[in-house]
Amino acid sequence: MLHLNLSGFGERLARNRAYHSVYALSYPELMHPKARAINTDLPKPPKRTHFMIDFAVSWAEIPEVAGDRYHQRYPDESIATWHERLKLTD
Repeated sequence: MLHLNLSGFGERLARNRAYHSVYALSYPELMHPKARAINTDLPKPPKRTHFMIDFAVSWAEIPEVAGDRYHQRYPDESIATWHERLKLTD
């Protein structure tokens, strides 16, 4: 399995490789798999957080859904906090 290292260390990345996760050496407890690397069905989230809206392409339709959160850049909450808030953790 190949991982994309955000810290700038590790082997040189080839263009045609598929990376299954993202991690940074400065945060070893965090490893985020890409959605395509997960081979189990995931439940539909009860609420969504839309972010980086400032950088959306002009033709992108951003749905207005009651209860969803919208951020022009990054949200203040982490991925872990999002899961905890929605009671999606074990």
